[in-house]
Amino acid sequence: MTKIFEFSMNFLYLTIATSLFYFSLTYVGSYTNITSIDLIVIISLIILVSIIQYYIIKKHIFIILNERVTYTLFLFFNIYAVNLVFNEGFIKQPFKIELILMFFGVLLLFAFISMFNELKKYQSYITTFLFLSTLFFFYKPYITQKSIDTSGIKYSDELSVYPITFKEKPNVYIIGIDALVPNILLEKHMSLESTDLHDILNREFMTYKNVFSGGDRTIPSYLSMLSLTPDYWNSFDESKDYCLFCATPMNRNNLFNGLTPSPLIMIFKSNGYESTTAHEWPHFGPTKGPYIDNYLLRTGQDSKRISHSVCNLTTSRSDFIGFFGYCTLRNKLKFLKNYSPKKLYYKGFEFNLAWDLQNIEEVATKNGPQLYIGHILSTRHTSYEFDITNKEMFSDFKREYFTKANETAKLMKIVLDHIKKNDKNALIYIWGDHGPVLSQHLSWDDRYNEKSTHPLVRSPKFFIQDRLGTFGGVYHNGSVCNLESFQTQRSFNTPQHIIKDILYCLSDAKSREINKDYFNNFTKTKTFPYPRRGQDKPILTDVIDFRDYLYE
Repeated sequence: MTKIFEFSMNFLYLTIATSLFYFSLTYVGSYTNITSIDLIVIISLIILVSIIQYYIIKKHIFIILNERVTYTLFLFFNIYAVNLVFNEGFIKQPFKIELILMFFGVLLLFAFISMFNELKKYQSYITTFLFLSTLFFFYKPYITQKSIDTSGIKYSDELSVYPITFKEKPNVYIIGIDALVPNILLEKHMSLESTDLHDILNREFMTYKNVFSGGDRTIPSYLSMLSLTPDYWNSFDESKDYCLFCATPMNRNNLFNGLTPSPLIMIFKSNGYESTTAHEWPHFGPTKGPYIDNYLLRTGQDSKRISHSVCNLTTSRSDFIGFFGYCTLRNKLKFLKNYSPKKLYYKGFEFNLAWDLQNIEEVATKNGPQLYIGHILSTRHTSYEFDITNKEMFSDFKREYFTKANETAKLMKIVLDHIKKNDKNALIYIWGDHGPVLSQHLSWDDRYNEKSTHPLVRSPKFFIQDRLGTFGGVYHNGSVCNLESFQTQRSFNTPQHIIKDILYCLSDAKSREINKDYFNNFTKTKTFPYPRRGQDKPILTDVIDFRDYLYE
């Protein structure tokens, strides 16, 4: 076998096959956020870039050392642009570690290319194998989706708090605001006394103290809230019916979209409520199940669902390089966008907040009792590259958090005014799904650093308070519920505690008696076990006791 590098057309096919293969891996992990336009344009860009790279080397327009080295660097860049720059485990590494990993990646790729060059008889087989593997990963989500049959799902109420009969049926709004923390943590961790949003919430709402969310990310927080009790949460075995690619029946990951029944939602449905859940992105699956009436995914004013884009998931790190600048191109070319600018604004708000406002206003004017569970994508948390010890980053994020909180305050004022006018008896629960994640560069394994000069980084409590410490407050005019039902002075609270108070205040005397063990003795002192990002199984050492991390 010769060691001479023969740069033939087979290397063009290898570039296209390898780049598409790594893109297919990205697609599997986020296919619900990749539209048909995204798919077609990105595949076209991969082919176009590969052809350009091939002729740059073939015509010796630009060569680094030699053809083999240049080809290796081009191919690694493609892999980085379509996959690695979106890999959280990779880009969250310290910069030096990331450089070392990239160096070894280039070396391995160089060795593979050298082997490919020598195995001339097998080059077509290697590229064919890569193409077939790519097709498998592209088609895998659709295969799994078609294999799901939801018609036979039956609800078992053995582990739910059920039945509860309401004495009256006001509309109930459970609204999560991204990364919303109480004033005490706002001042403790960001040195901000307050924001306009906090001023409104503290003035209009009964606020709870020492509130902790059910998870350090949006998904586990909502799922744990919808599970209502630890028993119901633990009744699901992760080893059964778990699907990485799609919505799977009777899995706790599908409580929000209604493929799995939520005890909370079922209690309201049994009392004649119409139920609605709403989220900007299909993090909880793209499909509505039988146990929810309405599942909204960022609808426009014409009630048509707007297609999602992989660009929703980009960060400042991947915006320009990711998919060879596709997202930058997409923002400039109108035909790549999936919506009209006329749908972007409502009552002075851009589409993100306008959509939430329209949903809430619509629910407030519907006939019949309504349960609305929605997520407001503000004030927002830190980006993956955030480091609290970087003063410039910290200052920029504080400014961003303050600005977006004040913007959300304007929305909250309109919401409250609308509900007070059109839905006077309504009950509103505002909560934070998690903290602002100022501890982004720390991990569950290394939650603090005793040697750090930064007071928060060396604090054993900062990581948990920052990730799980959140706001919790209830608005009600007292027309239906006795305000003493809301036990705001408990030593600590979780969404499950606050929702228990809401259910208690709505329940009639008989239901309170039947469920007195739940109403009087409910305890939840620890987080629900939930897998870390990108993993399938929870790590039990991640489970913490809230009582060890009280902050007020």
